[in-house]
Amino acid sequence: MEHIVLSIQERKSLRYSILKQIYEHYFESGGGSYTEKFEKNNVEKLLAFKYLSRKGYIKFTYSDYQNEYEVDADIQVEGIDKVEA
Repeated sequence: MEHIVLSIQERKSLRYSILKQIYEHYFESGGGSYTEKFEKNNVEKLLAFKYLSRKGYIKFTYSDYQNEYEVDADIQVEGIDKVEA
């Protein structure tokens, strides 16, 4: 299985896109958790979730299945402020 590798600008864009999706889901669902499944070869996406968590923008857990990851994420106050800045 070949891993997806992104440029620096693509990584920044991916992280912001994920954060914005979680933000929008939070308000559209009345505060619900964001859930997403994606293929294991997309390690960049998992690393983006980890980065956002370490920055304090989200809290998340993930399940590691045979061919995919499943992520459950909740936006934090810092994440809301980042999107609204």
